[in-house]
Amino acid sequence: MRTHVCPDVDQQFRKCESVLKELRKGGLKPKQIVIQSPFRKNGKISSFKSYEKIAGFPIVTDTRNWQLGEGILFTTIRAFKGLEADAVIMVDLPDFKETNVFRLNDFYVGASRAKHVLEIIALNDNILATIDGN
Repeated sequence: MRTHVCPDVDQQFRKCESVLKELRKGGLKPKQIVIQSPFRKNGKISSFKSYEKIAGFPIVTDTRNWQLGEGILFTTIRAFKGLEADAVIMVDLPDFKETNVFRLNDFYVGASRAKHVLEIIALNDNILATIDGN
């Protein structure tokens, strides 16, 4: 597991893009990589709502399109429950203390979807301290 802190949503998107490029250089295909968020891509809280592509690949929100290799899947953590991917990138993670929408249990559900690689891109280090138990 690698963690990254980005002070704003634009830097979070750029960090996600650089992580995706690393994963692609490592040989992973789009259908092996998932971006997860507590929020829907087109929701008002999502930092990805204005983007249609990332690292040169379409962002898809339908699991079937993703499985066919048509793009990088962006999904909610809860919608991806029961599925898995070789690499999971978690974004838009709010501080557990500031929301009732996203709980520590939701984090563990999302994190456990990664078979090999887990990347966490957070907007502040509060969530990372909670995960680390500090």
